[in-house]
Amino acid sequence: MYKFREPTDRELNTEITRLESLLRIYKIDESTKIWVENEIERLQGIITKREEQKEEAKEKRKKKAKRAV
Repeated sequence: MYKFREPTDRELNTEITRLESLLRIYKIDESTKIWVENEIERLQGIITKREEQKEEAKEKRKKKAKRAV
């Protein structure tokens, strides 16, 4: 069975760039344009959430290190 792998931040940024260029270069109808904009927001939200989780993990490690000393 194939295990799903989460896309990396780099892959997400590449997809965001591709979708943004789609908006700029091609003439697309309004419903597709709205979908693309929503997809860009969703991907950016995933990246933001990951960054926040990394910051929380750093803070927890610092607190543990202070307690150990």
